Amino acid sequence: MGFCPILVSFLLLASSVYAESLQQAAARDLGGTSWQLVRFHGSDDKILMPDDKAKYTIAFGSDGSVSARIDCNRGDGTWKFSGPHQLEFGPMALTRAMCPAATLNDRIPKDWSYVRS
Repeated sequence: MGFCPILVSFLLLASSVYAESLQQAAARDLGGTSWQLVRFHGSDDKILMPDDKAKYTIAFGSDGSVSARIDCNRGDGTWKFSGPHQLEFGPMALTRAMCPAATLNDRIPKDWSYVRS
């Protein structure tokens, strides 16, 4: 016995509506908030700590935009909710000022699109 096409369509529509409502809830909850970097835990299990948390911040817009400060550089991009407790960042336009040497200055832009939480 197979699935009824109407039931499958309903389930796909319900799943799509649920995902959209999660995105709207995330935008409502995150929009207008700012975060400071406490630690960066890379996929290579390397943990990096900022020398000054105020130099590494992101601000979420309720329209899906994000503004970032990475030491002396500034960037703009997009964000979306990609699952429970998970974010996904789009490409970021970033200034390329010569900041003092710091591992995070290179690592964050390089891994930006891989950040999930």
